[in-house]
Amino acid sequence: MYFRTMKLVHILGVISIALSFTACQFKSQQQEAETAATDGYGKSFVGKDNQHDTLSSLMNVKIPNLKREKTRLGDIIAQNELTIIDFWASWCGPCRQEMPAMIKLYKNYHNKGIEIIGISLDKEYVDWKNAIDQLGMSWIQLSELRGWEESLVQRLNIRAIPHTLLLDKQGNIIAEGLRAEELQMLISKR
Repeated sequence: MYFRTMKLVHILGVISIALSFTACQFKSQQQEAETAATDGYGKSFVGKDNQHDTLSSLMNVKIPNLKREKTRLGDIIAQNELTIIDFWASWCGPCRQEMPAMIKLYKNYHNKGIEIIGISLDKEYVDWKNAIDQLGMSWIQLSELRGWEESLVQRLNIRAIPHTLLLDKQGNIIAEGLRAEELQMLISKR
């Protein structure tokens, strides 16, 4: 009986560890409920039910870049056939594991009108900048350095990272929550 119990404890521990590496999770459920996302006009941006909604109210959002200059999302999105917004953080293991595939996607499709905007949930500039340099992320990087309080994270009700949005040049969400390889397959079919 003791060995069965220990085996079960071991299995549950392995499952717990595996689940913790699939995504870096958001706060408590109470905090999630308090941050229901709307665009200020009562339109919700929660979950996949709205993946084809236009982010028109978010196109004017300005977020600081690495030079701490405000960058308007709509300016970037309108210049490209497709834009991937990648929510990530330096402290997120699954985000870091995803970066080689994102780098490959960027190298393969950037010259074909595909842009990536990285939005970091870091709180410390040095951690954010060092991760960008270490990982070789050469695309646009933005962050308010507010962690889970990042304005787009709140507005879009994002609960786990890595998390991606694929947008057309009008800001319509084509796909949400895809990993780099899935994004590459979808983009290659367009």
